Amino acid sequence: MKEDLRVQKTKAALHRAFYDLLAEKSYDEITVNELCERAMVRRATFYKHYRDKQDFLVSMIKKFNNDFYSIVWKEGRPTPPCDYFIKYCDTLIAYLDKYSATVKNILRGPMREPFFNVILRQNYIDATEKLNAAINGGYPLRTSVEVTASMIVGGITFLMLEWFENDQHIPKEQLRLDLAVIIESALAPEKV
Repeated sequence: MKEDLRVQKTKAALHRAFYDLLAEKSYDEITVNELCERAMVRRATFYKHYRDKQDFLVSMIKKFNNDFYSIVWKEGRPTPPCDYFIKYCDTLIAYLDKYSATVKNILRGPMREPFFNVILRQNYIDATEKLNAAINGGYPLRTSVEVTASMIVGGITFLMLEWFENDQHIPKEQLRLDLAVIIESALAPEKV
């Protein structure tokens, strides 16, 4: 069921305000009052949609993941699956670049674990779906879908986290090239 346009606008305003506030301070320092003020939304309206700040955070993480997913998949489902995972890396690098201050505050606070757990889980599901579609389309995979999806999604996510937390010590283009080599070798079809 599609949400009313007013509800969509209210939630969008709260999400934008939250991102803006997270660029300035940690999650713990943000209050519901401050969030509502910044979004120009009444507290009662906030509580009509969310139980508390934690519930709002969960909805933000889900929205982030849906937005991320739509960016990775917006151009359709490329074949072979290497293209999907390279696009996944490119999107993650661009996101970390665009929202650097926000991500740093996420990583410093209690949101770190739930944020990455949701992202890892959903991206594992998406990767499994992509790899199964590739196999059904005749693409030969050398390892099981589950192992391949776990290794690639987990490896990419944790490598990106390491890269980001170490102030991007490897240039973005080099990181992208290195990841492409690893992805291509992991997903290279079995030689007959």
